[in-house]
This record gives sequence, structure tokens and C-alpha cells, in this order.
Amino acid sequence: MERMEARGRFLRSIGLGVLVWACLSLPLTAQVPIFGPDDALLFDYYTADLTTYNVTQFQVQWDGGTWATLGLPTQYTNPETLPGAVTYKVLVPFANGQHTASFRACNAAGCGGGSSPFAFARLSVPGNVPVNVRRGPK
Repeated sequence: MERMEARGRFLRSIGLGVLVWACLSLPLTAQVPIFGPDDALLFDYYTADLTTYNVTQFQVQWDGGTWATLGLPTQYTNPETLPGAVTYKVLVPFANGQHTASFRACNAAGCGGGSSPFAFARLSVPGNVPVNVRRGPK
């Protein structure tokens, strides 16, 4: 009887080990924020740096492409704004799909380095309504 219980514990531990191994061998996929049609990207820039470096514009790089001029985007009041910083709001110009965005500050001398790419997904609300609604058999 004791031998049967020991064998049962042994088999359960092997089963648990196989389960853990199977879970660890699965590919990990990162979760990204999903943006709807009413969402925008926000980024912060320190107020002191705006003055010190005489920042005249920001640029955005969508999906690793060329840098596009934003000018000075709309400032946005947000409770998550870093102390001593200003939050800027940028509208996302894409429909559905996976995207990235990087930002950099520029002045008359040129542009600084870009931020790390921020990955996100865009999901639009379905534009078409269901059609051909009718009665059918049970």
C-alpha cells in the first residue's frame, strides 16, 4: 500500500514536470496596447529641456519609416504626466494593424535621438451594419 502511494506521488511529480516543461517551451508573445478610433498617443517632454535646447518641433517615426514633422503637438493635461514635463498628444493615422512609433525633439541645429519604439495595435470599429436580418427556422 505504501509502495503504491509512493509510486502515485512519483508519477504525479513526473506529470507536473512534463507540464511545466511544456509550458516553458511555448513561445512568449508580448501584449501591446490596443488603440480604438478615439485613442491617441501621448508622450512627455521635460519643460526645462524645451527651454534649454530651444526645441522648435517634434518628429515621429511610424513603423521604422522616415521621420515626419509634427511641429509642436497639442499639449494635453494628463494625471500621468511626469513632474516637470508637458504631455503632448498625437493622433494615430492608421487603420487596423500592428504599428510602432518613436519620437524625437528638434531645434535649429538638428534633431536629437529618438525614443525607443512604442508598439501598439490599432483596431477600428466595424463600419458596416449587419444586413439581411430575417426570420429563420428554429
